[in-house]
Amino acid sequence: MDKKVAFISYDESYNVNNLAFDKNAEGLGYFLFLLKSQLKILKIDLLSPDSLMENEFDGFMYIDISLKKIPKIIEQKKMGKKIFLILSESEIINTNNWKLKYHKLFDKIFTWNPDMIDNIKYFQYYWPIRDNPIFSVPSFFKNDFSARKLLCIMAGNKNNSSKNELYSLRLKIVDWFNSSKYCDDLHLYGPKWENGYLKVRFLFLIKINFFRRILNLLNKNKIIQNIFLKKYKNYQGVSKEKRKTLSEYKFCICFENAKNISGYITEKIFDCFFSGTIPIYLGINNPEKYFPGLFIDMKKFSSIDDLYNFLKDMPLDEYIKIRENIQKYIQENEFKKTFLADYNAEKMSYIVREDIK
Repeated sequence: MDKKVAFISYDESYNVNNLAFDKNAEGLGYFLFLLKSQLKILKIDLLSPDSLMENEFDGFMYIDISLKKIPKIIEQKKMGKKIFLILSESEIINTNNWKLKYHKLFDKIFTWNPDMIDNIKYFQYYWPIRDNPIFSVPSFFKNDFSARKLLCIMAGNKNNSSKNELYSLRLKIVDWFNSSKYCDDLHLYGPKWENGYLKVRFLFLIKINFFRRILNLLNKNKIIQNIFLKKYKNYQGVSKEKRKTLSEYKFCICFENAKNISGYITEKIFDCFFSGTIPIYLGINNPEKYFPGLFIDMKKFSSIDDLYNFLKDMPLDEYIKIRENIQKYIQENEFKKTFLADYNAEKMSYIVREDIK
């Protein structure tokens, strides 16, 4: 008889009817679908927790740490069950993920942070990337430089008080273009931009939690919106096909949500790669280690003006060279056996099987 493991999402809405396993999703949902499939080959059923009684499961797998779930995890440990944890969110989103006192509750932990890996308790996985479903590699050879628009940003309108957050720098770039004669050279995509944002002179208050909450409340008030909110003239809405939309641009502002977090590489830069779009990257402090010659380093620019002038004046042969590097990179086995979702799912499944026998 196959062993049974419950997958428990941080988001309760995914903890019923196996909704967490979505083969049509682009991110973690697709990865979990692959993980479920790989574990099935190894005679382990990965199920939502409503599928069986709790004592019928042989183990439990959690994604990210929720304090309200800690008492339940302690009970499961007392029952002698194996407990696994996938660390997904960074410390700026979920600080509890990185408190070692909670890690003691888990038998094995999967993390993208290479500084923690010991292959005993902590195991490496990378943010799972879905192979490109839209464009074939030969499309990179298209002579479409003149047809592509200059620049886009594809991100939600968010804020955070962490010292390493990059939301505010995205906002500054959006504001710079929106307030300049170059507005049409940047197109903005993503949720929560449609009503604009409180004027940039208030952005420094976002760093203070108290004022951040007040600003978020004011941002929902229609009277305040009419008086203080600026509209983003370059806002294009929410893209339904991210990679297809990206393929219409030469460059993309591609920042992680936080900088200087070891190993924190999400899907953003790979969406650019698979779209033939050159990313302007900021995030991990050693991106050249992972992506040599594949991006434009935002740290090299002292101002948004400098960045804009660089993009406008980039020689065609330099642009083509970076794209050729990208095209070569996404066909290499090293890339596929590091970042692609199917490889990470297979590797994780064998580690889980060691404890579920």
